[in-house]
Amino acid sequence: MTKSGKRIQGTAVITFESPLLLPKGKTYHLVVPEGVIYREGKPDITNEKLEVEFSVPSTLGQATPTVEEGSVVERKDRIGFFFGFETAPVDGAKAILLREGVPVREYDCDVSWDWNLGYAGIDFGENINFENGVRYSIQLPAGSTSALYRTDIVNEEAIVNFIGGYTEPVKPIQYTWCSLFDNHTTDVLGEVKFYYDRPIALSANPIIKLNIENENLTVKEVVPTISEENGDWVLTADFENIPLISEKGYTIIIPEGTIVSKEGDVVVNQRNVMEIGSSSGIVEIENREVSINSANGVISIGQIFKGCNIKLFSLDGTMIYNTKTSEGNVSISVPTFGVYLLSINGKTYKIAVK
Repeated sequence: MTKSGKRIQGTAVITFESPLLLPKGKTYHLVVPEGVIYREGKPDITNEKLEVEFSVPSTLGQATPTVEEGSVVERKDRIGFFFGFETAPVDGAKAILLREGVPVREYDCDVSWDWNLGYAGIDFGENINFENGVRYSIQLPAGSTSALYRTDIVNEEAIVNFIGGYTEPVKPIQYTWCSLFDNHTTDVLGEVKFYYDRPIALSANPIIKLNIENENLTVKEVVPTISEENGDWVLTADFENIPLISEKGYTIIIPEGTIVSKEGDVVVNQRNVMEIGSSSGIVEIENREVSINSANGVISIGQIFKGCNIKLFSLDGTMIYNTKTSEGNVSISVPTFGVYLLSINGKTYKIAVK
């Protein structure tokens, strides 16, 4: 720096012959002894003893989320954490999105930095809507990002929780068909396939259960797989021909959050329960005395007689419609496309509504 043509300030840079990789988590002192640095042109004017203290951190320290803990978030295209150090990516690192405490999606960890500032988190690639009233979390596992020049200095686990605020209706994921509708089983249970009409993916911890009905006893848990068949996405659970006791009734349970939409907004399946191997299970009825049709989200029932009891259930057992009719025809509008159970005077029909 110069002033009126005269140099009034200088800078001394201390360079080590070989870079020092100082152990992390410790505090250090750099000392420049008295008389080492002198004023240009006046060697008799030298420095006093110089000393500076600095620390090499053991981790990246505090992670500050980009959304406030416990806040309501309607939509975002990125959510992550800021650090007080410049950051670098770590190969293979993932950040996790949780819904109601269940991991549902993993994303490549998005890392960037600016002057004395680092960032790591999720880039959704587009604005994602977060369902109203649902609890979400973003989890950054330990070791997901490192210091820019020290790969051994990494982040500790960080998590931020928030509540969805998107109020528009969200169509849940529901299967449209199941292989057991066509292939009834009585003595053993092998592969069971559930068909979906939209792209789906497994959540981070997927599981499907086989329970004994009314005993709350899980006899087998399997990790499902997903494949594509003729434009459908197929969730397959292989129960490996487990024997079924004829006196028992069984249920297949797909817990909520087992599968998640593969694209766009984060939508998961609701809890699905299917009864098998029991007289209370889904029964195929033939020689029907009424006519049943479905189209454009409406179930139409014809040739019914006065006093007919009609009930409609979703596959999770929720009653959607219940009435005692007069003669004529009945039309029932359903909330979402999928498979429903229609009961007419105690007889049960499986209806696929598209």
